[in-house]
Amino acid sequence: MSPSGDTLLVELAELDLLTLTQHTEAAGDTISLEQRMVQLAASQQAGHPFVLVRREGRVVAYANYSPHESVCWFVLMLNIHPAWRTPAVLGELVRYSHALFAERGVERLVSHVYRTNAASVRFHRRLGFTVARENTRGFEFQARVDDLILPERLGGLQQAPLRGVEPAAPNPAIGYGAV
Repeated sequence: MSPSGDTLLVELAELDLLTLTQHTEAAGDTISLEQRMVQLAASQQAGHPFVLVRREGRVVAYANYSPHESVCWFVLMLNIHPAWRTPAVLGELVRYSHALFAERGVERLVSHVYRTNAASVRFHRRLGFTVARENTRGFEFQARVDDLILPERLGGLQQAPLRGVEPAAPNPAIGYGAV
């Protein structure tokens, strides 16, 4: 679902600060609540789709994508709260994203990850991304959507039921997400 209102932007930016501050600063970059809110608002205004997963009334995971080429999208952000890094949340996030890719005809994904973010590097590799390029600060991962390993095929993870929540009806203006 597309973010709406400052409250959601603050919620997403706070999640980003929680999980990204250490890696961002270790790579020599800066991150702040205001900076993230500006970036998220710009993404929203540009119509870049967001995929949200909520638990207990809060966003616990989200992804934000930007069309890079007609059939290739850039992963602007993929973030899961440390307390919610479970097969169920991961499965929901990936399945909603995969449904969005199918609807929009996305064939390939590109993602950048700091070298210092070992969890994200492992996560990308487990999903089937491969390193296309790298430098001293990070990796550029790429994957064909059809080659992504969905959570139910990852070792030890089972497909989690969506607890009675279905993806939002396809709508190019808002993307997908559990509300």
